[in-house]
Amino acid sequence: MYKFPLILLLLSLNSPLLFSQDYSPAGGFLGSTAIHKDSSVFLLWAENVEITRGYLDYQQPELGFATSGTPEMALGKADGISVVSLGDKGVAILTFETPIADKEGADFAVFENGFFKSATSELAFLELAFVEVSSDGENFVRFPSHFSA
Repeated sequence: MYKFPLILLLLSLNSPLLFSQDYSPAGGFLGSTAIHKDSSVFLLWAENVEITRGYLDYQQPELGFATSGTPEMALGKADGISVVSLGDKGVAILTFETPIADKEGADFAVFENGFFKSATSELAFLELAFVEVSSDGENFVRFPSHFSA
């Protein structure tokens, strides 16, 4: 059985510049385009994961590596509570039993952990990630990303 990996490279960047993007609001807020974790559009979840933890803060490596969560928390249906922290420049390689195919609409989703300043709306922290895909586990192609100041 052939498994198809998906790699996530998380680079935690906490900057006021992040808020200058023209994106829809966070999930649960009016105008959001986020898909809820319980949506019927999800047909399958990752089956296996390999994690390489990054530093808590790459500018202060003496603080050590991220330790929150276990790799298994990245598998199966999202429960909205369990998270695994990759740290700065950490990597998660997720594999699926069924190949991800380019079909109409969104083909897969990546959940990230944003934190709010209050229950009203303002995001206080975002995690940025590069998403790459591979059909052989060795050669990866990065999806386009953008950032504007």
